Parts: sequence; C-alpha cells; structure tokens
Amino acid sequence: MAETPEPDVRLIEISDAADGRLIGHFYLDLYPRDGKYTHAAAFTVIKGRLLEDGTYEKPASAMVANFPKAAPGKPALMPHSEVKTFFHEFGHLMHQTLTKVPSAARSWRSAPSAPRWIRSRPSCSASPARKPSCARSAARPRRPAGMSSRGSVS
Repeated sequence: MAETPEPDVRLIEISDAADGRLIGHFYLDLYPRDGKYTHAAAFTVIKGRLLEDGTYEKPASAMVANFPKAAPGKPALMPHSEVKTFFHEFGHLMHQTLTKVPSAARSWRSAPSAPRWIRSRPSCSASPARKPSCARSAARPRRPAGMSSRGSVS
C-alpha cells in the first residue's frame, strides 16, 4: 500500500475482479485530528477521463470524515446518523471512481446512496423512562421520487 499523508489515512485500490486491471483508487480519512475539516465530504482528487491518446486517466477520490476511532477495550461505535453519513459519502466515492462517462457531473441523478435498511430505520424514542416508540417499524419505507421498485433511477 502506498504512503499517505497521515498514518490513519488508508488508500484503497479498486481493481476489476475478472482481469485484475486497476480501475481507480480512493483515500479514506475517517478520524478526527487537529486542523482537519469538521464535517464529512467526498472529494474528487483526479477526475477519470478519456485522454486525447485514447487511454483513460484513472480516477482518485477521498472521503474525509470525523468518525469515532476505536481504542484498546473501546470499540468505535457510530450513531445511526453517522452510519447514514458514511454510506452517503461512500456512495459519492463509488460514483466518482467507477463512472466511465465523459463528464461525471452530467451522469449523476440524485439518488439515495444508503441501502434501504438504513434509509427506512424507524424513529424510536430511547428514553429509559418509556418503552421505545417505533410506530413506523411495520410500515413499508416510501420509495424515493424517481426510484423504480428495483432500485434503479429513472
């Protein structure tokens, strides 16, 4: 694995399972440190694009966040909102690194990037003084506008 600017930053290579060909890569910078952004975001580092000589410049992206870091005897537990944020930003990484269109900006339609089980989590009260209230748990999650029943964007 290549060197990264910080010890906690990981470089992940994406390769084609069929032939081992490198498709692109992304950096995961998931833990807080001094001087770092305080919000989560995904950034394009190198935009994948077709070059004049007919070759394809491989894309690179980075996901920056401030999720809890595990310590000896203390697992890194994330609240539901941070799990949603992780999958949302990871969806951007996948789009930025796997697209093969001339302009990624024109290919994107707003679609949920989190799996259905995350989007449809019921709102439950966790007050120890009351029983949890999960009124929506039996209801089927609503399909986002523009999303077919098979999960594809129309």
